[in-house]
Amino acid sequence: MTTQKNYLPGYVLAKMFLTDETWNLIKNSPRVTSLLGNKNFPTPISEAEINRILVLLHYGCYVCF
Repeated sequence: MTTQKNYLPGYVLAKMFLTDETWNLIKNSPRVTSLLGNKNFPTPISEAEINRILVLLHYGCYVCF
């Protein structure tokens, strides 16, 4: 049996300069429950990983289990 799920449902990718102001804006946004990394500093993902995600989203790919 194969089921399909959306790739990264509920995730938001943001390319931004991280300052105290932007960090506070993100971590204090309603319904933001967690970020990649620890509670004091988010972990950036690589450009290669971003490009891989964007290609998957562009072509409407799904993760199959």
